[in-house]
Amino acid sequence: MSDSPLFSIIICIFFVLFPDFLMNWFFKTPGAIEGGGIAALGVEETASLKATIRTCLIFTGIYMVIEYVRWLLNGILTAAGDTVFLMITGVLCVWFFLLVPTYFLIMQQSGSMELAIMIWVAYSLLSAGVMYLRYHQGKWKKKSLLIADSEEESQEILEEESQEALEEDILPTPESIPEE
Repeated sequence: MSDSPLFSIIICIFFVLFPDFLMNWFFKTPGAIEGGGIAALGVEETASLKATIRTCLIFTGIYMVIEYVRWLLNGILTAAGDTVFLMITGVLCVWFFLLVPTYFLIMQQSGSMELAIMIWVAYSLLSAGVMYLRYHQGKWKKKSLLIADSEEESQEILEEESQEALEEDILPTPESIPEE
């Protein structure tokens, strides 16, 4: 196991299971945070800030786990040559699952920081779900990444793939098309 996943696993564990441990490092020395503005907070504001940070740390840990799954699925689909699907769904997922909800719920409705991070996690989960559906459908398995050396070889590869698709009932045959 390389250092990066191990580090991320440890960070996720701390974010989800021990957020107070991480927070208390910063709250013990308030001057260490942006000019000591935390020292000026009252007890109620400090408690509210800690609750917000705790929630955000937990959701960040969850986000990291979901992102690893999404990256894995993206890697499989990329290696299979399903890059057009990834490009289109990547743009659509960012716009519809992240930017639009953030704009309307956070910018227009003055949503909380907790809501913003929940939108972030929901985007990751929905995007991973889209990638999983594509992976589960198996269309990526039918992509051809072979580059032919000649026109004849290219035609042979095309015919082989067409024949395989016919055998798997992917392409319609003249018999399968209903007559009008």
